[in-house]
Amino acid sequence: MANNNFSTKLNPNDKLYTNVNQEYIYITKDKLKLALIESEKSLMDKKSWIAPFGIFVSTLIAILTADFKDLWFLSKDVWMAIFILICGVSCVLSIIKGIQAFSNRKDGNIDSIIQNIIREQNNKD
Repeated sequence: MANNNFSTKLNPNDKLYTNVNQEYIYITKDKLKLALIESEKSLMDKKSWIAPFGIFVSTLIAILTADFKDLWFLSKDVWMAIFILICGVSCVLSIIKGIQAFSNRKDGNIDSIIQNIIREQNNKD
């Protein structure tokens, strides 16, 4: 390590305060990679509700405002049933993913990643 002594010329009336204590974390590359992969999953879980919720809102608006017509080989009742099915499934997925996002709301940020690394290291000792 390099010599990190701080030296400067101070006037007699000058005051110098230092607060440069550091904490170091030693970790292997594979353990760091695993910790980052876990945090990436938490971040993805936080955002996974957006797509199903968007599909739910879109199909709900279509059901409420559209006038379904016979198209190709499907009747208007079948089209309505398809939209209701998609709306229902996306509603259930939105709720499930929303609960997951809410339960993971504190995970995946920088501080929690560092705390997981430190906790894992302390559990080893």
